[in-house]
Parts: sequence; C-alpha cells; structure tokens
Amino acid sequence: MESWFYLIIAGFSEVAFAICLKLSEQFTKIVYTILFIVFAIISFFFMSKAMRDLPISIVYAVWTGIGISGTTVFEIIMSGELNPMRILLIIVLMFCILGLKVT
Repeated sequence: MESWFYLIIAGFSEVAFAICLKLSEQFTKIVYTILFIVFAIISFFFMSKAMRDLPISIVYAVWTGIGISGTTVFEIIMSGELNPMRILLIIVLMFCILGLKVT
C-alpha cells in the first residue's frame, strides 16, 4: 500500500513539473524553471520508490495517467474551454487506473 502512496505523490509531482515546464516559457522564467527541476526530482524519486514493490508497467501507466489527467484538467481550468469529451475520457482513464490498482 505504501508503494501506491509513493506512486500518487509521483503522479501529482509530474502534473506540477509539467505545468511548471509550460509556465517557464522555454526556461526563461527562473522561478518556474527551478520549480520544474524540484518537482521533476520529487516525481522521479517517488516513482523509483514505487517501483520497489510494483511492476514497472503498472507504475508507468498510473504515473502517466495521473499526469495526463492532471495537466488536462489544468488546461481546461486555464483556458475555460470545457469539452465534455475530454471530461468523459479523463473519467474513463481514472477508472482504468483504479482497475490497475484492483488487479
């Protein structure tokens, strides 16, 4: 169970580093560039801890699933462009991640 907690931290850190990468504007904004580096290190650190007990296929699928969902939600919030198909696909993706946890 501890590995799943590490994996969730890694996934949310991936969301944070992806957002900071975007906001860094090609590494020209120093604060976002530093935050990108910090969140990337945190994400990979916890991802590697999760790999001690979980298969890499599960870790990578969940990590990217959280990252895709989180960055998509961030993009929807920032753009104000609410697309019902995107919301549906994020929900389906979350069910797939939960399915990986259950199996």
